[in-house]
Order: sequence, then structure tokens, then C-alpha cells
Amino acid sequence: MTMWKRVLAGLMVGALGVVVGCGSGGGDDSDSAGDGGNAVDAGGDDGGTSGICTPDGWCWQDPVPQGNAYVSVWAASPGDYLLVDETGNVFSLDGDALSLMPLGARISRVFGFGEDRLYAVGADKGVYTYDGRAWSTVIEGYVPSYALWGSSPSDLFFAGSHGNIGHFDGVEYAPMASPTNQWLVSLWGGGSQDVFAAGASGTIVHYDGVEWSLQPGGTSDLLSGLWGSAGNDVFAVGDYSILHYDGTTWSPMTAVGAGMTDVWGSGPTDVHIVGSGPSIHHYDGTAWAAVSLPEGLRDPLFAVWGTGANDALAAGAHGILLRYDGDTWSTIHSGLTRSVNALWGTDADNVYAAGLSWLTYEGILLHYDSRAWTALDVGHTPVLNALWGSGPMDVFAAGEGGVILHFNGNSWSAMSSGTDASLSALWGSGPSDVYAGGEAGLFHYDGAHWTPVDLPQPAAVSTLWGSGRNDVYAAAGAGLLHYDGVLWTAFVPPDSDPNSIWSCVWGTGSDDVFASAYGFHWGRVYHYDGASWTKLTWDLPSGIASFWGDGPANVFALAVHQCEFPPCPSFLLRYDGTSVAPIALPTPNSLSALWGASKALFVGGDGILHRSMPQD
Repeated sequence: MTMWKRVLAGLMVGALGVVVGCGSGGGDDSDSAGDGGNAVDAGGDDGGTSGICTPDGWCWQDPVPQGNAYVSVWAASPGDYLLVDETGNVFSLDGDALSLMPLGARISRVFGFGEDRLYAVGADKGVYTYDGRAWSTVIEGYVPSYALWGSSPSDLFFAGSHGNIGHFDGVEYAPMASPTNQWLVSLWGGGSQDVFAAGASGTIVHYDGVEWSLQPGGTSDLLSGLWGSAGNDVFAVGDYSILHYDGTTWSPMTAVGAGMTDVWGSGPTDVHIVGSGPSIHHYDGTAWAAVSLPEGLRDPLFAVWGTGANDALAAGAHGILLRYDGDTWSTIHSGLTRSVNALWGTDADNVYAAGLSWLTYEGILLHYDSRAWTALDVGHTPVLNALWGSGPMDVFAAGEGGVILHFNGNSWSAMSSGTDASLSALWGSGPSDVYAGGEAGLFHYDGAHWTPVDLPQPAAVSTLWGSGRNDVYAAAGAGLLHYDGVLWTAFVPPDSDPNSIWSCVWGTGSDDVFASAYGFHWGRVYHYDGASWTKLTWDLPSGIASFWGDGPANVFALAVHQCEFPPCPSFLLRYDGTSVAPIALPTPNSLSALWGASKALFVGGDGILHRSMPQD
């Protein structure tokens, strides 16, 4: 049950940014063995099959139960909540158990009048109602979708972009005359003749039962939250502002910090504000005070709602959920506490992930055994960027500060790499022929020692792949490098842009090699068939971050959109040897690591997701 509050800035950002890197690994489907090393407390939500699965087959594995941001929450009764996430999914929270409620439409807001009288407004069009058994359509076509509130099922108000406001009387929907063209993202009312809407540039409008009129609020902040105990006790919050309405005038209250997003209360002396940080502040009728939150949280909070003084729920980025019992806030789901930079495995039951902890900013290694992801004990390790192994008893991880770790089938240990520069790529043909690449160039392991490799020109290596000891490729900034068993040579494929940055190289064999380059708002993919390089007709907005496939006719490519304010959303493609087609991802989170086995596909970044291998 929900009352959506969206942070409007996310709807308006343009695209500018840069894409770097290419997922390490590729790996052979070998027999699995071992448990990946010594397991420790994961420091976050571990899970295998316990995550939410979407209708198209994607399942969340980290964080669990899911990792999208919640933008709205509403409650029918204590412990019984509905939430809406940033992709338009609706979830039911019963106690601690979260479940997906498929509607067949992207939803923006939910509001209701009990468990058997719910309303949901579509992000694109339409309004839907739930009678306790099934959802049905009550309004077709466009309806403002950024805010929803009502005094009864025959008195529903909608607000949205460009100041649009509408009303549903239980039978018909009608647009209403609005005094503003500013985006309106929050609604609250004390009754059918006392309704407030607020939004961009500090805009506040009021409906008196006859018409909507502007009210001066004295701020230019985006007002993303509205709530009141009565028509003469209304709160509006957003960014740096807290405003209070006494029935006549809006007045500023003492600010409690930046990034305030939503407000809810059970009465005039029990009001909660949530925001980035994360942060929660409480108002007792006299003053605002910061509230202590559980340790280990880092994601901002976007929405708050409750049923009374002893029951409230706060929700936010990456699936974070907190519950209030009238005394303290406790964690239901902690959100995202780590990111994955690389994936590699021997099969779907033996997969590794390398990355960083957002709580300690140190490196992490995770292992998946088909049931759960478990954090491995690698001590205080710098952030890890790359993974590769020759088999289950011989796995390498590399990262910042020149760190290289090795797993021998029993335990992980640090190796002397010969560099303190960042490493971002690993590949080898076997246990005594392994390469690591990064800011300081290329390094080779002969089974005993790591030594620098002489390259034809200084280059930072972002990715490595080879078909064998005498056929190795590296992506190195302005061009590609190739090793034929004797010499490394630099080259660029014909018909490539001289300003290209080469981000990724990977293949299924010596006559099936892919390389990706990118520039400002474009990306290109080139293919080598064993004789010559050709440019593929893939129309991309950015370069490829990671390739994986199990044959020339089943190749997957993961890329991150260029955008102005990272993290940037990703997209996934599948190439069948002739044409390329998109595969929808269930999250806007940034994902750049990709690995698969014959029956499973894993993607990682700000979260880990899994699905059965897509088929033709």
C-alpha cells in the first residue's frame, strides 16, 4: 500500500559521462570443487534463491530480497505495507516477507482505503484498482502519475508533470485547471475541500473544493513530501527545507540538514522526516531531533508511511527497509552494502565475485555455490577489480595497489605482483601462463614469479583475453595489443575512429574475437574472423563493459550508459552470430560484470542478478 514520493532530479538528468573497463573472466565450464576458501560473516544480505524473481526470469541474489530503490510506501494496517520501486513494480510487505504483485503495467503511485480497496496509477497511463482478489483497470489513457491521494474511492486526486492535476469521482476521470506548470510530486489532503500539492521550485498549490490556487512557501527547493494531521497542521519537506502550514501561512521550520525527501506522522506531536545519509528526524510538537539508526546503513531513504505511533516503515535506495515500533528503528533489509567489479566461475555452482565493501571501502571476494553468496576471508584487502582462473583449484583476483590474490583450492594468499599500480584485468592460458594488466601496463606470471612485460608502447591495459598461449589480446586505451607467442604488437582495426578508447576485448576462439571502442555518446563493436577485422552494425550509446558467451552464435554484451551523474544504468545485448537484440534488465542500477555457464547468466555491479540462459 503506497503513497509514492519520487526524487525528481532522477527524471531530468541528461547524459554525459564516460564508460571504462571490461569485465574480466570468461572462463571454461570446468568441474567445480571446494568451497572457495574460508567463509566469514558476509556483512550484508547473502542469498541464493531467496531474492525476488521477475516474470521474465531475473532473480535478485544480492542484495536480497531485491535491490531497486523504493520511491513510495503506504500501509493498510500494521505490518501490512505496499511499496513501489523505481521501475514500476509493486511489492507487498507482510511482516518481514516481501513479495511481488504483478500488475502487467509499470506503476508510479499506490493509495488505498483498506486491503480490498487499492488504487494504482500507471507510470505511462491508466489507473488500476484491487478488490482483494485481482487488479482491474478503472481509467484508461493518460493520468498525472507523480502523486496520488484521496479522501474516498469517489474522491481521488492525481498530480504530475507540468502542473497537471486530475480528479476521479469513482465513475469518471477529469483534468482540473492548474495554476502552475511546475512538476508536482506530492499530495495530501485534510478532506475533499482541503487538498495540497507540492513539487519543483518550491511550488505549493491548494484546492478549496472550487479551484486550485498557488500558496507562497518561501523556498525554491523541490518539495517531495507532504503530510498533515489536519488542515491547519501541514508539513512540506524537500532538499534543505521544512515548511509548516498553520491554516493561514506557510512558515519555515529549523532545517535539520540536506536531502530531506518525505514526511509522515501519526499526529501533531509525532512526525517523522526521512532523507539521504540515511537520516531520520522526529518532531515532538516542539523541536526536531535526529534519530539513531541501525549501524551498517549507507543508502538514502526516499519514503516513509505508517499506521500509528507504534508502526511506521521507511524505505529507500537499493531495497533498504527500516521499521519503527514506537521506540526504535530496526533494519528489515539493509540495502546494498557492496559492489561487484568482476565475475568468474567454473560452472553455475562455483562462481566468484570480486569488488568492494561500501562500509569499509576495502576489497571483497564472494563465492556462490548455487544456494547462497558467501563472503570469503581475504583480510584487509584493497578493492578488487578482476578475476580469472584455470580451474577450481587455481583462481586469481587482482585490484588496487597492485594486489594479486591466489586461491590454491584450500585458501587465498597474497602474491608479490611487482607493482603498486591499479590492476584491472586478468587472463591466462594455464597455471604457469597468466597475465595481469592495469595502469602500469602488463605483467606475466610463469608459475613462480610476476614480471613486467615489454610492450611496443607505454599503455594502460583495461582488459585481457586470449585463445591460447600464442594468441593473446589486450585493450589498451587508444588501441589494441596482440601477442603471437613471440612479440607484442600494437594495432587498431580498420575503419575505426582515431579518437576511440578501446574498452574491451573478448572471444570464443582465435577466429571469433570481439573488441569494443567508445567515444562521446557512441560505442562500436568490431569482430575478427581469423582473417580480418570488420565493424559490426551495432548501434550503441556507449562502449561494452563486459562480454561473455558459450559460442559464436550465443554472445552477450553488457554496457553502461554514459550519463552525467553516475552511477549510470546498464543495458544487456545478445548476439546470435547475425544480429543483436536487447535483453531487458530488471534494474536501473549500474552493472558492468558479466559471466555465464551453459544454463545460467550472472550480471554484477550494484547488485548481483541471475537468470536461466536466454534461448532463441
